[in-house]
Parts: sequence; C-alpha cells; structure tokens
Amino acid sequence: MGRTDDHHRDIRRIVLAGMLVAALVISGVVGVVAFAAGAIDRFEVRKEEALVQRRLDRTLEAMVSDLNSATIWDDTVVATRGPFDLEWLQANIGDYYADYMQHAVTLIYDGTDRMVLASRDSEVVQAASEAGLVAAVAPLVAEVRRESLNPAKRSALGFEAVVNRTAVVQAGSDVYLVAVSTVVPEVAEMSRPARDAIIVTTRTMPSFLEGLPKDLAIRAPALVLAPDAKAAAIPLAAPGGRVIGQIAWTPERPGQRLLMDAAPLIGAVLLLLIGAGIALFLGVDKIARRLAANQAALAVARDRAEAANEAKTRFLANMSHELRTPLNGVMGMAEVLGSGELNPIQRSHLAILKASGAELLRLIEQLLQVSRLEKGEVKATAAPFDVRQMLAEAVEDHVVRAAEKGLWLSSDVHVEGRRVGDAFHLRQAIDHLLDNALAYTPHGSVRVDADSDGDTVHIRVIDTGPGIPTEMLGRVFDPFVQVDDSSTRQNDGAGLGLSICRDLVRGMGGEATVETSAKGSIFTITVPMPPAGVDRREDNRLAA
Repeated sequence: MGRTDDHHRDIRRIVLAGMLVAALVISGVVGVVAFAAGAIDRFEVRKEEALVQRRLDRTLEAMVSDLNSATIWDDTVVATRGPFDLEWLQANIGDYYADYMQHAVTLIYDGTDRMVLASRDSEVVQAASEAGLVAAVAPLVAEVRRESLNPAKRSALGFEAVVNRTAVVQAGSDVYLVAVSTVVPEVAEMSRPARDAIIVTTRTMPSFLEGLPKDLAIRAPALVLAPDAKAAAIPLAAPGGRVIGQIAWTPERPGQRLLMDAAPLIGAVLLLLIGAGIALFLGVDKIARRLAANQAALAVARDRAEAANEAKTRFLANMSHELRTPLNGVMGMAEVLGSGELNPIQRSHLAILKASGAELLRLIEQLLQVSRLEKGEVKATAAPFDVRQMLAEAVEDHVVRAAEKGLWLSSDVHVEGRRVGDAFHLRQAIDHLLDNALAYTPHGSVRVDADSDGDTVHIRVIDTGPGIPTEMLGRVFDPFVQVDDSSTRQNDGAGLGLSICRDLVRGMGGEATVETSAKGSIFTITVPMPPAGVDRREDNRLAA
C-alpha cells in the first residue's frame, strides 16, 4: 500500500506540475501580448511626436514663406526706405497677416533696429504694450541684422539677399512661433537703403494647437511645463537652447485598447483553463482514491487467495498421505489374494481391482508431487548419465500401452556420450509427456527425438493426435487443465502430468514448450546438460 500511495501522490504532483506549467505558459502568453501592446503604444507615441514636431517645423517654414511674400517686394522696400509709410505697412502687412494668415503680432523695424510699427490682431498698438515680445525676439533681430550686413547678402537680390530666422519664444506667460525676415528688393533697379528694414511676425501657441486635433488627430494638446508620465510630448526650446515648455497631449494607445478589448476573452479562457485544471485535479484525485481502494481490496483478495492456495497445498499433501496408506493396504491384500487359489472369474475381478488401485496410486503420487513442487521440497541432483539409455528405457516402459492402443512408439536420439544432469527427474518429465501423448493420440504414432546444441539438450515428444485448440495453448501446462474437461471426456486423469513436467524441467534450469497443428503436437524439453567431465557448477534447486 505504501508504494501505491506514493504512486498516487506522484500522479497528483504531475497534475499539479502540469497545471503550474499551463499557468506559466498562459502568463507568458499574456505577458507577451501585454509587451506587444506596449510596443505598439510606444511606436504610436513616437509616431505622434514625430508628426507634431514635423507640423511645428513646417508651420515655422510656412510663416517664413508667407513673410517673404511681403519682404521680397519692391513696394515694401519703398514703404520702409523712409520716410516709413505706416498706413501702407499696416494695411498690406499687419492687416494681411492677421486677417488671412492668423498671425497674432507683426513688428516692423527700421535700419537702426528701431521699432516703427506694432500691429496685433489688425490693430496698431503701442510699442510699450509688446515690450515682452520685443525683448524675446531681440536676439533674433540682432542675428538677422548681423547676417544682412554681409557683403554677399548686400550684393544679392530677392531670395539670395533675404535673411530669415524662425524660433519659439516666451514673452511673459505667452509662447509664440516667430518668423523674422529682412526687406530686400526684387530687381536691381530698385534703390536699396544702406541697412534693410526687418519684419517680425508671430503666431500664438494656442492657434497652433487648435489645428492639431483636426489635422493630425492629436487628442487634447496643451502647452505645459512638464507632462505626466502617461502623456506624449515634444520640447519647445527658445533661442540659446533653453526649454520653455512642452507641447503635451493624450496619445492614442491602440495596443492598450486592443488588450482591453481582448481582456474579456482572455479572462474567459483563463477561467476555463483554471476550471478545467481543477476538474482534472479532482478527477485524478478521485481516480487515485478509487485505485487505492481497489489496490487495498486486491491486496486483501491476494492474501486470501495465497492463504487458500497454501491451505489447498497442505490439504492435498495430507490427504495424499492419508489415502496412500490404506491404498497400500488394499494393494497388498490384492497381492495376497492373487497368490491363492482363484477361479478364472475371481482372478479377472482381482485384476480389475489391482489395475484400479494402481491408477489411483498414480494419481495420489501426482498430487504428492505437485504439493512437493509448490513447497520447494523437490531438489535436483546433478550426475553423469547416458541420455540415450535413459530415453530408450522410457520408451520401452511405454511400449505395451502403445501396443494396446495400436500406436507405433519409436525413438530417434542423437545425443552422444554421457551428460551431467538430473536423470531421475528428467525421466519423470519424459514419462509424463509420453503418458500425455499416448492418452490423446487415437491412432498413428508417438516418437521421441533428442539432439544437442553444445551444453543444451533438446528432447521432443511428437504425436499424430488431433492437436491442441489455440485457446488452450497458454494454459496447457497449468495444473488441473485438460483439453477436454467435459463429463463425457474419453481420457481419464487429473490434468497434472504436464504441470509436473514443466515444474521439473524449470527446476533443472530448462523450459518446456509446445507446438501444435491439426496433424499433431510437439512437446519440447530444453535442458542445460553439459558433457560429463567438464568442471561446471550446477544448479541443485528445483523451482516451485
């Protein structure tokens, strides 16, 4: 029972291990799916950041392009060459950029970098009101001024002469997108002042952010100092590299959305697998308990069967001894009666009595032999003997019975010299095979063949009987088994001869086998019997 319990515990451990492996695999799959979803979301964030940055860069480029449409223009050169035509400048630059380009503030500087016009939302305003913006763009204006004085720029015209700069600046709490450009003529005939006028145009960050949701599907963009960890963002750097803020927004998360959409299905699969695992464990546990109960019942039944078999063996041994004692008396008195004066009828009756007693004594001896073999009381002895002579004597002893049935009994022995083995028990085995062959062969012949293969001797008893049914071959050497066990069978006996033969041969280290067909049967005894004179250690014990 201890080993069975260990097996059941092992089965439970295997099932638990399988469930753990399945859980790990599922966790791994979920982890991979989650990682993939995260990777998709990170890719989406990088894509959105690239889109917003490109939109910012292109917006600044567009502001320069829009600005150059007015700064590379002879009329603007005339209006800024002096004296400044402020009314024309407001109408054609300040109003134009505010009304049609959604620019917030336009600033115009003369050749000395003095601001001569400030326009906000199509209205001329005091320069003091834009002091913060003026201070923020001053470095850009100075940089443009320095480059515009370059002789190469002074000698050029149009786009080759113009100087542009863009930037993001902060004026107080406001952030602007800024484009700066010099005013240059289109043709050489236009007289150019010694120092070019400079125009600055700006857009507010809110106006830039307004277009992101519609144009780029960016959700909730805003200007912040530092976004939270869940937001996407791009930095905004002022001239000089100082970060003045970030454009942040709520990014699209298709991976997370896909994971959330699949969550009910994943959860259902997990619950299904968990339920299946629990059901499997409970089922295996139930089977293990049932097997344990069956094992216990089998163990009890086995113990009872072994006890019954042992009791049967003791009973057979005791009864055989008890029966043989009075039977010997009967046989002795029959011999005494046979020595006296008897008429022919009485002597015939006495012969029947003696034959019946001899058959009964033979059955008793077989029962005793089975009992001794089961208890391991029959021991093999190894001694040199002549196999040919032993087989000849065995055949001779059965000639009369064969003749009575009209059978031809012969032998064909090819074993030369003396062999070391148990002649007594081997002879008993041969006798049982011959008895069986003569009993079940109604006509024809019975032959004993023998040959050797090195240290092994093969003895075969071959008959021309009807053969053995296929379904009986596996049990033909079992005790109390007969091919015909019906009440009308033609052959008497207890079915012990072949069982005794097999056990005797096994006790000598050999084996008994049978081959059969419709033309007869071949019983073969294979026994190790080395030639006499060879120093070998023999097995002196017969197995039960």
